[in-house]
Amino acid sequence: MRHTTSRSRRGLTMAIALTLLVIVAAALVAVAQLVRDDAGRTLDERRDAQLRALLLAGRDVAASQLAATGQVSDVVISLPTDLGDAALSVEAAADASRPSIIVRARLDDRRLNSRFAFAASDGVWKVEHAELDVP
Repeated sequence: MRHTTSRSRRGLTMAIALTLLVIVAAALVAVAQLVRDDAGRTLDERRDAQLRALLLAGRDVAASQLAATGQVSDVVISLPTDLGDAALSVEAAADASRPSIIVRARLDDRRLNSRFAFAASDGVWKVEHAELDVP
């Protein structure tokens, strides 16, 4: 009888050990998924920040054009090669009341556009209105 009890305890111990192993494996899978998701969010945030920086660079190019010539013309801006497949362009927007531009930025598979309207104040062109994510 004693021999049977020992076997049943071994069987119970083995079942508990396997159950714990399954729980630990599931926890590891869950943690790995969380780390992967967090890395993806971090990369998305980095790309979005870079896109916003590109939009501001386009705005600055347009402000320089306005300061030099009093008008804005369409321009495709050359970007550093370390940005990979990125593109930045400035387009004069149809707005008779004030100089306006649309800046179009692309980085990898993400795109962001912004409209900026300028006004002259004491001979200096400044952004009067900005609108994000325009068509």
